[in-house]
Amino acid sequence: MAGNCCQVATQERPVLPGEKNLRFTLKRLTALEPAPQRYEVRDTGQPGLALRVYPTGHKAYCVVKGVDGQGRRIKVGDFSDITLEEARQHAKRLLGQLANGIDPLQARRQARAQSITLRTALADYLKLRPLKPGTQANYRRFIAGHLSAWLDRPLLGITERDVLRRFQALSEQSGPICANLTFRMMNAVINFALATQGLPGDSPVKVLSRAKVWHRQAPRTRCLSPSELHPWWNATRTVSNPVARDYLRFLLLTGLRRTEAARLRWPCVHWDDATLTITDTKNGKPLLLPITAPAAAILRDRAALRIQGNDFVFTGDKAEFTSVQSAIDQITEATGIAFSSHDLRRTWASLAQDWIPYPQVKALLNHSAGGDITLLHYAHPSREQLRTAAETVAARLMHLCEPASAEVIPFPHRTNS
Repeated sequence: MAGNCCQVATQERPVLPGEKNLRFTLKRLTALEPAPQRYEVRDTGQPGLALRVYPTGHKAYCVVKGVDGQGRRIKVGDFSDITLEEARQHAKRLLGQLANGIDPLQARRQARAQSITLRTALADYLKLRPLKPGTQANYRRFIAGHLSAWLDRPLLGITERDVLRRFQALSEQSGPICANLTFRMMNAVINFALATQGLPGDSPVKVLSRAKVWHRQAPRTRCLSPSELHPWWNATRTVSNPVARDYLRFLLLTGLRRTEAARLRWPCVHWDDATLTITDTKNGKPLLLPITAPAAAILRDRAALRIQGNDFVFTGDKAEFTSVQSAIDQITEATGIAFSSHDLRRTWASLAQDWIPYPQVKALLNHSAGGDITLLHYAHPSREQLRTAAETVAARLMHLCEPASAEVIPFPHRTNS
């Protein structure tokens, strides 16, 4: 009988329904079943230690500092990852820190913050942000190239004084534009890390705004004047590379960005309805551009010389055409007209705004409406309006480029009835 009494005395009492306080044992905690709502039980063997049971069945230890569930809760670890004894030891340590005025959560944040360097923040930014390959390459080139000494420093260890000194030095070494670009990119990376990692404080790059030391950059406005178009067009005839000649003329006649034209492929040229589809655009929105008569003539010349197995309209040594600078230099030497590929886009836009309505200029350039409510919600040019506008601009450009040429006949296309 005595043996039976001792055996009964040592048997583990089951957990009663709704019981909130009990001495934790592995068997009791394992037996806890999930409920429709998350609930919590507390350990009478280690005051302050609790176990949360979630509706999914997941269980986690936490430290509770307070009364009746009010106060601080700090996660200790998942039930499946640590033993009960380890949970009690962690609870004692955390409660001791709280008793001494130390915030364990803040300490964890600081430890995590110290592990985030400029290198890791840059890698996360490039991985998670939807940036084009060229933009990613620029971030690596400017930040890794000009801030290499900071790559393995914790972000929170880079001070405003560091930023001011390096900005000034980089401005003197590589120029104001390079300094501005480098630190604007760095600011974007740091702000992204602050937002996604829950780091405290602000970006140290903000000091450049407070100190008003950003270099002022006048917007680029250079474009060809109407009187320069005729000699410029004539000079393109002397360009030794016919692909470069057609590429530059195409930029002028369409207003496309240089990469949009360089990456244009034949499957995106739709002869049946006389349109081009530009998929790789700056704002990410595909552009359906009418093929005008002058542009069609260039495309036919390119199609006659199409290289088997190469889908690019303007072909180059590396499939995509990039070798344009030599042609630009030849034209500048012959005419004295200094220009860049993007200046041809500005030329198209500058002249087009005098010939067609402004909403149609923006649509053909694929510019975003920004905060313009009228353009955003109401003034949407139709495809036929855009075709007429594009033909108007192309015809007037050709009149300036070849004043003695015959009137350009619009490119025939099929319309939907």
